[in-house]
Amino acid sequence: MKKLLLLTTSLLVFSVFGQVDRSKQPTPGPAPTIQVKEPQQYKLKNGLTVMFVENRKLPIVSASLILDNPPILEGIKAGQSQLTSSLLGKGSKKIKKDDFYDEIDFMGSNISISASSAFAQSLTRYFQRTFQMMADAAINPNFTEEEFTKERDVLIDALKSSEKDVSTAARRVEKLLAYGVDHPYGEYVTAGTVNNIKLSDIQRFYDFRFRPNNAYLVIGGDIDFESVKTMVKKYFAKWKPSPVASSPIPKVTNPVSTQIDFVNMPNAVQSEVVVQS
Repeated sequence: MKKLLLLTTSLLVFSVFGQVDRSKQPTPGPAPTIQVKEPQQYKLKNGLTVMFVENRKLPIVSASLILDNPPILEGIKAGQSQLTSSLLGKGSKKIKKDDFYDEIDFMGSNISISASSAFAQSLTRYFQRTFQMMADAAINPNFTEEEFTKERDVLIDALKSSEKDVSTAARRVEKLLAYGVDHPYGEYVTAGTVNNIKLSDIQRFYDFRFRPNNAYLVIGGDIDFESVKTMVKKYFAKWKPSPVASSPIPKVTNPVSTQIDFVNMPNAVQSEVVVQS
């Protein structure tokens, strides 16, 4: 009886699938609707633009600080932006690096800072402290000679290890040919340019580029607008504006005719071909 029932069920399944006309493409379903709320927006007196979107689905809040910096030619000291990024986010003038990391780990938060941005995310219950730590580390970085020397050596070692890398060489030549050696997008970092950089250069680079009058602060998550305004005013209102450093950007022109360039790398086990228009 059980075998007969199983056989009947199988025949019904095959019968249903057999009725599908597989010569025709299935009709797609309706496109999903994406609803993005309009952010509430305002600006502090120092020029910092703040945008906020409330989302109560999860007990999480995130904050992104984006600096709209114009590209700048670093020249014989190319690598300043990379070194500045590697030195930021390691505590502040008030909090030592180890204490900074320990507290972030305890809260389960995420804080990252670079030369052109900062990010923080945490559970709602820890967001105010997380946000305060991000603001403090971004606005009051603790640039030390010890950390600078360590990060500079790490960068130089990475550059030396990539000297014979075919893909790295191809990317460099690609940008150099497209933009030119005097364009911010055409220059590249070498061990020589990094060795020209001093800690005072990093501090100067940061001072001239990390400013509120060219920054956007975006906050979203499980928090209300009034709480956001209170925290932003408390931790970012004293951030002083200043003209942002920039350099003249040369005009980029397309080549008159098709150009073929070769880079001889005897150590390469295979070739790298790049086509750009």
